[in-house]
Amino acid sequence: KFYLDGIEVPNINHFATQGSSGGPVGLLNVNFIREVDFYSGAFPSNRANGLSSVLAFKQKDGNPDALITNFALGSSDAALTLDGPMGKKVDFIFSARRSYLQFLFRAIGLPFLPEYNDFQFKVKHQLSANSEISIIGLGAIDKFKLNESVNDNVTDEETIKRNRYILSNIPVQEQWNYTIGANYKHYSEKSMQQVVVSRNEWNNNAKKYFNNTNNPADLLLDYSSKEIENKFRFENTMRNNGWKLNFGTGLEAVNYKNKTFQKIIFQNLPDTLDFNSELNFIKTSLFGQISKKAFDNKIIASFGL
Repeated sequence: KFYLDGIEVPNINHFATQGSSGGPVGLLNVNFIREVDFYSGAFPSNRANGLSSVLAFKQKDGNPDALITNFALGSSDAALTLDGPMGKKVDFIFSARRSYLQFLFRAIGLPFLPEYNDFQFKVKHQLSANSEISIIGLGAIDKFKLNESVNDNVTDEETIKRNRYILSNIPVQEQWNYTIGANYKHYSEKSMQQVVVSRNEWNNNAKKYFNNTNNPADLLLDYSSKEIENKFRFENTMRNNGWKLNFGTGLEAVNYKNKTFQKIIFQNLPDTLDFNSELNFIKTSLFGQISKKAFDNKIIASFGL
């Protein structure tokens, strides 16, 4: 599981495989990351349901003095970042990237053309000496097109066969996703209260036509899937004499939709898969954790539920 400034982000990669967190290109702007907590086990109780690990990213604050603009040209994309104040007690960071991988892939003669775009922002408002609110956003648009003219100037038979095989099997695909959320913190002398609300949405669409004709009669695959999650979490953290107590509650409303049309050939007999499905449910949670440092912080004992 991934958390950005305390807000859960389902995926931090471009061209993700549905049901997985992987992908070939990172989505986060690493220049915005101040620190990362990595948990390979014994996950904190307020970061529940992690399977293999938990990554908690913390972003830097915006420059409070002046606006800083940066334009970067990389090996696969171009990026614009802005960093500065929006008022006396408000600062922000913002970045946007657009890839040109599709031009590179076409130039070197590959049969598929990936394209990705993303944005990321954080706005922090110091409400008072004891309270603050941060609003973050993260989003991406990924497209996967076919280079149907890839064999036009190719003479090698093996390369032509390979390209034809890829063109006949890979669908045209488009994904887009976003996460937006707010994290409110109130500080007391020995405690901190935190309220987090967020919404994330992930869309995955794929189509495939026989011989890539785009003719409705030749449609082989029409896949559309959507995942939407609305989340709320409250935490209270207390510290005293080396003791730390964290407890809270959470609420999530989840909606999954799937629409699939697919023609399947099995033992030379054609078949059609055609269905719509929708799933809605509510998830609730209660959690608590207590820990104690001892021997000059050389040992930390912790118990959570």
